[in-house]
Amino acid sequence: MLQTYSKSLNFQASIYPKIASELSGQIGNFDNWQKGQAYHVKLLDQSYEIADKLESVGISSYVDQDLTLFGLHSRSYKKLPNFRNINFIPYVARKNRNKQSKELELFLQRNPNARMFTLTSGTRTDLDGLAYRVKWLHRKISRSNCCRFMKEAGARFVFRATEFGELAENGSNDLSVHPHCHAVLVLEKKLTRTNWSKFLKRIHAHFGTYLQDNGKIKNARELVKYCVKPSDLDDLNARQLKKLYESSKGLRLCEALRDFRKLRGQIRTDKMKVIRRKDFLTLVPSWNGTSHDQDVLPESKTDEIVHDDPSVLAWCVPSRVFTPVTEPIFLVHGLGRRTDEQIRKVFEWTEVVQMQSAIKVHTEVLTDRQDLSIKTKTKPQIYENESSVRKESTFT
Repeated sequence: MLQTYSKSLNFQASIYPKIASELSGQIGNFDNWQKGQAYHVKLLDQSYEIADKLESVGISSYVDQDLTLFGLHSRSYKKLPNFRNINFIPYVARKNRNKQSKELELFLQRNPNARMFTLTSGTRTDLDGLAYRVKWLHRKISRSNCCRFMKEAGARFVFRATEFGELAENGSNDLSVHPHCHAVLVLEKKLTRTNWSKFLKRIHAHFGTYLQDNGKIKNARELVKYCVKPSDLDDLNARQLKKLYESSKGLRLCEALRDFRKLRGQIRTDKMKVIRRKDFLTLVPSWNGTSHDQDVLPESKTDEIVHDDPSVLAWCVPSRVFTPVTEPIFLVHGLGRRTDEQIRKVFEWTEVVQMQSAIKVHTEVLTDRQDLSIKTKTKPQIYENESSVRKESTFT
């Protein structure tokens, strides 16, 4: 449950302004930001197409959710999509991945010698065999941590992320998949070349399928990817998507184990949040006053929201959502079908005005789009509100 509104406000007022002042006003590369916006639009279009196909065959793909994201400095806003938490809808997968990858990156920052392994479940299978294969591979990984050879080597798997591999049509109603895992292995001690070779032989024997040591991990996002590539879903018909949904429903595709699970648990117990200071990740108190790590796209459920009237649900990490400049972002619930003029009244709410007054950005930054295009010496660019993204558009 989200905590009471008044307690949340007091906690935010004491923590968030300091963080927002520090992290706001950072100008990113304009072209890279523009590419990111275009990718986001494409991903959203794909997600709606997939969700609509699922709806056409009786699979509920939307939830009763009314969330709007606001940029405090740019005075922009956009309605957030209301997709159900279906793991292969690209927008959903990306949202879930972003939160997981940040915590994993913190763990890897503290364990720089961690290695990535690719573990397979055997040859390709149809969708009827998907759940069995995935569960078998998950059990195999978990049980490996209890094996004597793993303990003797001081080795253990601390994270796994499952993918379905390249999709191939197997008739008009079925698909062929190749389930496999990317897993993080940590070592308590450095092994000699001979002992490492012995360890690899033992782990090959334990799994009995193809596996590969991919070396030290350079980027956490190499591990936390989409379970299915968005481009592989484009040509699937509604019946195939329905069977993919039914075959993958309930599978835990990403899971923290051992050391990483302890870290995540500690973050929640201590009510902390992972933020990035330049290129370094660190923990700070979670200013929303809960153990939930609210990010730009939080995993909120409307049945957890206790406010009848529109209200600020959370203040988020300053981000480049509306412009290439980081700014404080906040999330509002319950605006319904209000007009643009009515929605803009949010910026006049007492809480919002007080928070803006408390946030003192130490660098003079232009967030106005017209001034920004002059500052970066570029022509006016196309923003998300000019896209075909249904009615969840960005407004400025």
